Amino acid sequence: MLGEYTCWRGNQKLSSTHLLMEADEGEEFDSLIKCRAKSYDCNFSCKWTNSRYTAVRLGLGPDCSEGGKSCHWVSSGVWQDGGFQLELSHTLSPYTEESTMLELTAEAISDHQIIRRTKRFYLRDIVQPDSPQIVNCQEVEQDLNVTIDPPSSWSTPHSFFSLEHEIEYTLKDDGETRRSLSALIPKRISKLRVRSRDSLVQSTWSQWTPWKNAVTDSLT
Repeated sequence: MLGEYTCWRGNQKLSSTHLLMEADEGEEFDSLIKCRAKSYDCNFSCKWTNSRYTAVRLGLGPDCSEGGKSCHWVSSGVWQDGGFQLELSHTLSPYTEESTMLELTAEAISDHQIIRRTKRFYLRDIVQPDSPQIVNCQEVEQDLNVTIDPPSSWSTPHSFFSLEHEIEYTLKDDGETRRSLSALIPKRISKLRVRSRDSLVQSTWSQWTPWKNAVTDSLT
């Protein structure tokens, strides 16, 4: 019989054991959970998106993938915004070349069934910066020089953790939309927006900033 088995001494609960059946499902890990790191700092987040499961826990390292008792599990809280959001910490140094893969194990319960999946990946594979900030536009001869600041959540120093920016802009003359990896763009534009990514490993692009009307030396 599946379910929870408890041991009591009078009114005192001594222990509890759940007997569950392993779910026979072929779902890929990537279809169940999405992970993202805003920077190379010691934290990243994962979101479990399958609503059929009522509880989820995640663990890092071989102790978790092998079912060891010393595994430190991070458990799900309240279902919100289409998933369980979980925050994890790692011990990788952001200042050395990444040679060790993260080993993430997920366990989820649905009724009296449990699903278990393990995935190995590099931190750089899940890095996606937050959107950057457009500071101003300055005229440089026939062009505009766009100043862009990294997001506040990005790793520091910025001279070491460099970002590249892509600018998307709309021309005033014909309304055509173009993109540029250079900070210099044509002067006669009506609006622009930017996004960023790690320039060394070419990580996933950030989300675009909102469109901004282009005004010399300022943005409105």
